[in-house]
Amino acid sequence: MIPVILSYPFTEFVSQKTEGKIFLWVNIIVNLAFRSCLSTNIYTAVMVFINNSVPKLYLGRANGIGQTVSGLARGIGPTIAGSIFSISFQFQFFLHNSIVFIVIVFLALFILFVTKFYPKSIEKTFEERVKM
Repeated sequence: MIPVILSYPFTEFVSQKTEGKIFLWVNIIVNLAFRSCLSTNIYTAVMVFINNSVPKLYLGRANGIGQTVSGLARGIGPTIAGSIFSISFQFQFFLHNSIVFIVIVFLALFILFVTKFYPKSIEKTFEERVKM
């Protein structure tokens, strides 16, 4: 997902340098296809982690909380990204038109780093872990 995110500023840069818009549209379509596939895989992995973290008795509650947090992130995320984008243009930060994507990449790298500390047992359901 990180290369896809980083390709968005590159697409904008190259589209300004080339005369034809074919590269722009091909790149946008390819990026959207990859992003859609990868987002589905990421969402599925997160739901598996949530489902494997709690006993069946609390599964509905855990899924509800997970969906609520997901919905809040999808609502707040564009607002925060838009604010960062506006601030970066107002103060002319280095790479001001790409700073939002760089922040997203660092956030994704942090999440990837945190997942390395998940216990290996998370791959099994809660009930299977308790039996062990």
